[in-house]
Amino acid sequence: MKHPVAILTALSAMMVFGAQAFAATDSTEMSSTSEASSARPYIADEMIGIKPAVGFVGYVDLAGSHATRMSYGITGEFNLASPLSMDFTRFFVGPETGFVFSHLGNPGSDGVGSSSDRDYGSAGANMFMIPVNAKVGYSPVRWMRIGVHGGGNVIYRSIANSMRLGDHDTDGTDSRWKMYPNAGADLDFSPARNVAISLRPDWTVTNETSMFSGLVTLGVTL
Repeated sequence: MKHPVAILTALSAMMVFGAQAFAATDSTEMSSTSEASSARPYIADEMIGIKPAVGFVGYVDLAGSHATRMSYGITGEFNLASPLSMDFTRFFVGPETGFVFSHLGNPGSDGVGSSSDRDYGSAGANMFMIPVNAKVGYSPVRWMRIGVHGGGNVIYRSIANSMRLGDHDTDGTDSRWKMYPNAGADLDFSPARNVAISLRPDWTVTNETSMFSGLVTLGVTL
């Protein structure tokens, strides 16, 4: 009977030792996985976002027609939820800005501002837009964030009357800088870790005809 008892005792000791070793290994793996996860965040973990952008701008041109042109640029945002003692993995509160360029060209031009069949003297017309916005967002899940933004768009036109934005802007051909109030929405999501895609429709309110724009951005979550 001594041998079975000794064998059982030895097996018990081996099982306890094995369980402890497995627990230690599992804990290490979980820690490594957690560290890798934090190093490869989803959109809800984003603190700083700097993203190239492409989209469109819709406006009323010099001839009084509705026009659409391609736009290109970069956007930037910073989440202040953590410094404000909020759960930054759920909430986004912070500034949003960027730089957007569009070549307008003459009325009747194509989407990139060329190939117009008439010369209105604005073939070289360009537009720059700098959003000066505050953004508020919420993440119902880690890979998606829904938000809104608002404030003002600083708009530069190399030929002022190339866009009808009111305030007698259609009377001159000089360049012009002006800030207009704006509001819009933000839909941000991560199709994979470290990848952030955003859809940003925006409405600029003017004294004549409002301007609409939309951007699609692609970047890395930081």
